[in-house]
Amino acid sequence: MILKMISAKEAVKIAFSYIRDIFPDEQKFELEEVEYSDDSQDWSITISFPDKITTGGGLAALQNIISTPRKYKSILVNASTGSVDAMKIRSLA
Repeated sequence: MILKMISAKEAVKIAFSYIRDIFPDEQKFELEEVEYSDDSQDWSITISFPDKITTGGGLAALQNIISTPRKYKSILVNASTGSVDAMKIRSLA
């Protein structure tokens, strides 16, 4: 019996919908990575958005405008059911 698996594109749509529900005030999401795991049968979708760090004025404010730090979240979408199994902090190494 062959089970239907959702596509990467469908998994991304699900992940974006989920993250918009969790962070309704955030508007600037960007897709960073899409990866399928045969072991867990999940799509791992990494999404980033600006990290709202409060800085002082002067040079600190200018640096924040030039390179806004970002937060990264990894959303695990079950490839069989399309449900979100987890949301994790994605750290860059």
